[in-house]
Amino acid sequence: MKLLLVNAPPIKELGITGQIYPPLGILYLASYARRYMHNLEVKAIDGYKADKRKLADTIIKYNPDVLGMSFTTQAATGAYKLINEIKAQNKRIKVVNGGPHPTIMPEESFQRSKADVVVIGEGEETFLEILQRIENREAIDCISGTAVLCDGKFKPNPHRPLIKNLDDIPFPARDLLDITKYPGYLYKKYRVDTDIISARGCPFNCTYCSNPVWKLQKPWYRVRSPKNVVDEMEFIVAEYGIR
Repeated sequence: MKLLLVNAPPIKELGITGQIYPPLGILYLASYARRYMHNLEVKAIDGYKADKRKLADTIIKYNPDVLGMSFTTQAATGAYKLINEIKAQNKRIKVVNGGPHPTIMPEESFQRSKADVVVIGEGEETFLEILQRIENREAIDCISGTAVLCDGKFKPNPHRPLIKNLDDIPFPARDLLDITKYPGYLYKKYRVDTDIISARGCPFNCTYCSNPVWKLQKPWYRVRSPKNVVDEMEFIVAEYGIR
């Protein structure tokens, strides 16, 4: 199976949002899928770094069996436009939407694009099941943690329980992108830095934040073990020379 994961770009960029650090969300999906599907060929594209005029052609040329499209609200219109361009040329490609915006507004993905399925909330286990079912030519309309269209009607499935032990998730597949091309924060001592996600969720309740994403279900806050976080730090230092 050929899988392409895309961090969808907005139609119009404002500032450097989305370009400071690599999109770890799709890289976590890639590493998790690679652990359990040994015949998987996977590629990742950060749409913020790609030539947007050629992005649809690049995807069509790669000809994936599954296209995973992750996006924020800022990039939603760009994602829908890209999906529709791809589906107009190749309806065979299965398009899976996920990320913050599809989690908050899953129905919109079907109203404004030709997406086949939407992942709601934490994606690793749900996305893996989608891939396995597609590979085995099984139905994908009743997978927990997703929403689909059935006979033209929006159908949300039950939420999938959150992963209890975050240490069980492999480190994100940073090898799929050149992480040294991301600037990080502007004021720093060393030339290159990068990011690590040491926890998921948030225990607080700020009114300006995206609580529909983080507080979709409990527990609201989960942390990785200190050893697991430091192991990832050491891996990044050894593998990429980042200090």
